[in-house]
Amino acid sequence: MYAIEFEAKIHNGIVEIPKIFNKLYTSKRAKIIIMVEDDSVVMPLKQPDFIETLSTHPRHIDPTFGFLSRDQANER
Repeated sequence: MYAIEFEAKIHNGIVEIPKIFNKLYTSKRAKIIIMVEDDSVVMPLKQPDFIETLSTHPRHIDPTFGFLSRDQANER
């Protein structure tokens, strides 16, 4: 991949690619990075996955709950 840089306005979620980059119109794949001048466009943060949630907010198990022993868990 190689990088190009240009400035463009966004109209209804569509970014117009300048005509000097006409080869990009038929490109199969591109990575797009959008940088805006103001911070009024706040993007939602990534939602934490299950393990991340457990590591920051552990769940406590009822101490009367009985766990299987190793032999019980491996019985067939």
